[in-house]
Amino acid sequence: MGDNETSTWSKYGSSAAASPAITGFGAVSIADLVKMNACSDYVALKPHIIKAARSPDLYALVLLCDDASTAGGEAASIADVAERLQLFWHLDCCPKPIVALIGGTLGAAALGVAAYTTHRVAGDDYGFVLPKIQPLPLCGIAPQLAQLDEKLGIDLIESGRRVGRAEAYAAGLVTHCIPTASFPAIIAALADGQPIDPLLDNLHQNPGPPPVGSSDRATVMRPDTAPFGAAITGHQLQMRLLQTARQSDVRAALIATYRLAHNIAAIGDVEKTSIDAFFSAPKSGDLILPLRSELENGRF
Repeated sequence: MGDNETSTWSKYGSSAAASPAITGFGAVSIADLVKMNACSDYVALKPHIIKAARSPDLYALVLLCDDASTAGGEAASIADVAERLQLFWHLDCCPKPIVALIGGTLGAAALGVAAYTTHRVAGDDYGFVLPKIQPLPLCGIAPQLAQLDEKLGIDLIESGRRVGRAEAYAAGLVTHCIPTASFPAIIAALADGQPIDPLLDNLHQNPGPPPVGSSDRATVMRPDTAPFGAAITGHQLQMRLLQTARQSDVRAALIATYRLAHNIAAIGDVEKTSIDAFFSAPKSGDLILPLRSELENGRF
């Protein structure tokens, strides 16, 4: 763990941060990576995920997301998008528990990372806002939004409003709501090898119902309703991606996400005359993701 990561954990009062080699504990700060504003910075998480998957002595991986996660996070290129989606797939396939402690408003990058963890703990100031332009390709969370009520999913994509922890918990986007002040105790307990589910369940505080009308408000169309090619809009493309995610598994949804992002970027070079064309495999090569069975059978 680097100096920046240690300082971030120290802010939460955790002595475990200074000893990442403690049996049964692993931690890395998403915040210190994401705020650098480049995908290549935070995909450094991948070695930690591989270590967690392979190490018989590692109980869980803990990811800390705080307010610094709001800075940046926009993928700079198609190569960055590919790396981001490959990272999400490794998170989703990791056989060990991954706990995201979320203490602030998430930017695009950290939102995607947290979405693929097994335990998503919302602190006092939890929240997220989807990016203004093409939020699904940028965040890579079509599989998660596809599980929501259709009206709510569309509202989140199109309105650009902030979602707080009560609404996120009601929608299943976070698994627990725990005061941020308890994060050091969670870290210490996991370092001690305590079972994750009883630990988090006992600390969970129901945030109450979401704000009245939060999923009922009129949708404000975003700038990506501009036409692509033959009167195809960004709204139509994202609705197709959402539909694809509902009808397929996570791996297929991530591949569809990559195809859409790639083909949108290539709009000046390739004429897109139909929505289907945006989801065709790029001539330069498709997103490469191993099968889940391959990762689960020791090839992680």
